[in-house]
Amino acid sequence: MDINLIRILQTVFLFALFLGLVYLLYRKTDQKTFEEAANLPFLGDETSNIIEKRQNRGENHE
Repeated sequence: MDINLIRILQTVFLFALFLGLVYLLYRKTDQKTFEEAANLPFLGDETSNIIEKRQNRGENHE
């Protein structure tokens, strides 16, 4: 197996992985989750305390 073939396969694999990640991030089904995550810095300490309590009890945010 030639080193150039390995490099080509690696490039193709990483490009396919990149496209898969882009697809997962931009699909409509997770839009609400990402919007909630984007607004977390603006919600303040009260929300942080609620999230910590949920995590301590083992509840999921969904």
